[in-house]
Amino acid sequence: ALTEGERYDQWRQISRGEVRVVIGARSAVFAPLRDLGFIVVDEEHDSSFKQDVGVRYNARDLALVRGQREGCTVVLGSATPSLESYQRAMDGKGSYIELKKRPTGQALPSVEIIDMSDVDKGVDGQRPLLSPSLRVALESVVSEGEQAILFLNRRGHSTSVICGQCGEPVNCPHCDVSLTYHRRHARLRCHYCDYSQDMPSTCPSCESTELMLRGAGTEKLVDKLSEELSDFRFLRLDRDTASGRGVQEIIEGFRSHRADVLVGTQMVTKGHDFPRVTLVGVVLADTALRLPDFRSGERTFQILAQVAGRAGRGDSPGRVIVQTYLPRHQSIIAAAQHDFARFATFELEARKEQGFPPFGYLIALRFEGPDIALVREVASRYERAAQIATTEFAGTEDRTLIVGPTEAPLAKLKDQHRWQMLLRSKSRQALRALTARVLSLAGYSRQEKGAVTVIVDVDPGNLL
Repeated sequence: ALTEGERYDQWRQISRGEVRVVIGARSAVFAPLRDLGFIVVDEEHDSSFKQDVGVRYNARDLALVRGQREGCTVVLGSATPSLESYQRAMDGKGSYIELKKRPTGQALPSVEIIDMSDVDKGVDGQRPLLSPSLRVALESVVSEGEQAILFLNRRGHSTSVICGQCGEPVNCPHCDVSLTYHRRHARLRCHYCDYSQDMPSTCPSCESTELMLRGAGTEKLVDKLSEELSDFRFLRLDRDTASGRGVQEIIEGFRSHRADVLVGTQMVTKGHDFPRVTLVGVVLADTALRLPDFRSGERTFQILAQVAGRAGRGDSPGRVIVQTYLPRHQSIIAAAQHDFARFATFELEARKEQGFPPFGYLIALRFEGPDIALVREVASRYERAAQIATTEFAGTEDRTLIVGPTEAPLAKLKDQHRWQMLLRSKSRQALRALTARVLSLAGYSRQEKGAVTVIVDVDPGNLL
């Protein structure tokens, strides 16, 4: 990352016309280039293009606006385009150019779906992390001098610590989430606020000593496989290891074959080229599908398609094994068939029926603060304002639906209690008009009494 001084120096060079090409993250869309002729948004589907703190914006959408205003071509590139961009092209608002084959000519990998419900449990009552099919394939690939990637989008050792007596998890005191056990440091850590503590000796709820580690992350996967396959060489790529050894060191170590297996989170899906990788194993494909968010199916398809693309990029054909408890989910089936059109058809039909993007527009009003009673009070005031505004707009042609306010799925983060109200309409103009009226009636102020913050999020990236 650039320092503030380096950022300022580069900004001045750009504004003086000394630079003709700018490469950067989402803030690069604001670069003061003269005579702009071409904008490329690579991996346009990536959620990181949405700025979710301070001034909220989507750099992809701003690139389109800037291209229109400056009369230049904008290219949105992705192997798994967002449904908003795809539908925009289908509606004739842009060209749709499709690469049906890999640029280097290799065949797409074969994909096998394993229903983990059919895998036998061990003596401990738990199913193995790797199904017999994936285990055999992994051993075969490594014995032939090739490499494999195992993808598990959970870091840490165990995703939760559960009391065997009362069933309660050990939760973060600052967030409404369970703490993750990290074996290397023998500590529990919150992946939202970074709070950490020692492993408790008793349950915080009932004081029972019967505490059990449940769930698996990348750390546990590497630990178990290192014990069982002691001749194999493993590398792990996730936020924990990247902050220590560095992403580039791990990637180069794997590319130069100093390891047989790379275990990682979504960091392993990011366009890396490993010619010796002939097997990709998705240890659990369902994690995003469990989230109460309308984009969960889309994100699942995207990440499965991206990680599958790491297999078979060299001279040998690739193979992908996807483990799941939801083998008939359309996102998983479409990803296994490398069939974006199938996924898009199914998902777009569901979105259209429900009025979600790209067939509708959303604005989320979020209420956050340290005192839950005050958060509810502010949310209730906005609810009353919404009821009045809805009555005022009742005779208009474009109907706007208001849901909530309700407690957010992630009800508390970083000591902030969270409620939200969702406004949805097929007309952006109608949605903006109604939202403006709600804010006016409620006496909108970003900072309310009791440190309650009111956030207006246009086109929210998620509803969590």
